[in-house]
Amino acid sequence: MARDLGAALDFYGATMGWTFRTGSLGEEFRVALADGVPVAGIGALAPSLQVAVAWTPYFAVEDADVTAARIRERGATVAVGPVALHTGRGALAADRDGAVFGIWQGRLLSNWETWRDTAPAWTRLHTRNAFDAAIFYGEVL
Repeated sequence: MARDLGAALDFYGATMGWTFRTGSLGEEFRVALADGVPVAGIGALAPSLQVAVAWTPYFAVEDADVTAARIRERGATVAVGPVALHTGRGALAADRDGAVFGIWQGRLLSNWETWRDTAPAWTRLHTRNAFDAAIFYGEVL
């Protein structure tokens, strides 16, 4: 999500070499393309929402409802969902240290890549308690 969608598109177009097209989620959502292949999505954040803006990794899960319940049982937050979205169900959550992540149950949208040379190569979690985070993500995902 981005507070200024135009600025975000300009930035990622220049730094990542991505091009963009309007996605099936409406005018305020763009699909980022690397060499014509969808690799990311960027949506405009409603001005009324006063939340932090950051890249959000989504993890594939077998059952979004069961996973959301496990997240809550372990003292973390499910902020949105699970909700039905196109080809599956998803939710937005935060771990006990506040790191935001999403879960996704279902198929990828058509033509999306799960990995390619132009994809991000590393996702790092910064946390105050690595042991607790390892247990949390191991139990939840």
